[in-house]
Amino acid sequence: MSTAKVFTDWNGIDLLTSLPTVEVKGSQLRAGMVLVDDLDTPVAGLDHRVKGLRNSGCVAFLVHDLVHGGWHRHDFHANKPFKVVAR
Repeated sequence: MSTAKVFTDWNGIDLLTSLPTVEVKGSQLRAGMVLVDDLDTPVAGLDHRVKGLRNSGCVAFLVHDLVHGGWHRHDFHANKPFKVVAR
């Protein structure tokens, strides 16, 4: 069984390569995980958790957009599955 991989930095990630993935719930997301798109290619890295909206059922992270660059805050529903890079 695969587990989610936690990266220390995102410099060595090839954005055009399909990587092995695993699904985790939003509540199981951790800093250093890399989210993938429908083609299993990396699109965003989770930098660190930030304070989410109270009673929203979401967890919030500061996210680094690996494709376009830049940083933004993003809310993830705690019970929704998300595909991340696996070991």
